[in-house]
Amino acid sequence: MTRVLYSRFVTRRRANAVSIRFGTAIRRCVGGSRYILATSITPEDPMSKTLLITGASAGLGAAIARHAAARGHRLLLTARRADALQQVADSCRQAGAAEVTTYPLDLADSAAVAAWLAALPPVDVLINNAGFGLFKEATACNDAENSAMLRLNVLAAMQISAALLPPMQARGSGQLIFIASQAGKIATPKAAVYAASKHALLGYANALRLELRGSGITVTTVNPGPMATPFFDTADPGGSYQEKLGRFWLLDPERIAVLTVAAIDKNVREINRPRLMEIAARLYPLVPRLGDWLTVKFFNRK
Repeated sequence: MTRVLYSRFVTRRRANAVSIRFGTAIRRCVGGSRYILATSITPEDPMSKTLLITGASAGLGAAIARHAAARGHRLLLTARRADALQQVADSCRQAGAAEVTTYPLDLADSAAVAAWLAALPPVDVLINNAGFGLFKEATACNDAENSAMLRLNVLAAMQISAALLPPMQARGSGQLIFIASQAGKIATPKAAVYAASKHALLGYANALRLELRGSGITVTTVNPGPMATPFFDTADPGGSYQEKLGRFWLLDPERIAVLTVAAIDKNVREINRPRLMEIAARLYPLVPRLGDWLTVKFFNRK
C-alpha cells in the first residue's frame, strides 16, 4: 500500500513538473506583463474572433487588447485619443494580432457613433469598456457631468450593443462583454452618479442575458474593484483615494484583462474581483443595514 501511494505521489510530481516546463515553453509575454497567456491561435484558426473594444487607448481596455492580440484575434479598437490608440495598436501587432484597425472616436457623440456603426465590419465579440467616473457627492455634480457619465458609461454601451446585436442574432452566435464595476453592486459615498451608471449597465446586461437566452449569444459582465489605471486621473486628480487604498486594494488591470480574454467564446456569466468585494456584494442584500455600516467603515476610502 505504501509503495502504491509513493508511486502515485512521484507520478503526480513528475506530471506537474512536465506541465510547468511545457507551459513555460509555450507562454508568450504581453507588454512586459507578469501575467501571460499560455496559448495562442493563428488568424486562420476558427477560434480567432473579431473583437470590438471601446476605451482601448489605456488602462484595462489597452490591457485587454494586448492579451487578445496574443491569442491571435482580429481587433477593432476605438477611443478618443488617436495617438495613444495608435501606440496600443502597434503593441497589439507586435503581440500577434491577426489584424488591428483603429477608430479615433468620441462615444459621447451619438450621431458620430451611429455613422461609425453603420460602416463597421461584422463583430463576433463586443467589449464595452469605455467609461469614466468623478468622485464627488451627488449635490456637487452638475448636470453636464451627470449627463457625460451616463452617456459614456451606459447610453453609448446600449447604442453599440443594440446596433451589433441583430447581425449576431442572424448568425446565431456572438458575445457581449460589459466592463461594469463593483460600484454597480455596492454603492459608496462620493460616487453616487458613477454607481448609478454602473448599476444601470449591470441591469441592462442582466436583462439582455434573459432576452438572448437560447439565441447562441452570451452576455458577460466584468465587475472589478479599484484598479491601478488612469481612471483615477479624472476621478481622483489629487490622488488621495489611491493613497488611502494602498497596494492591497488596488487590482492589477493585467490580471483582469487575462480573466476577460479567457472568457471569450465561453458562457461565463460574470467575473468579480476582488473576492472580498464579491462576498460583500452577495451578503449585502441579506443584511442591508450591516452592509451600509461596513461600506462606510471599510470600503469607503474617498
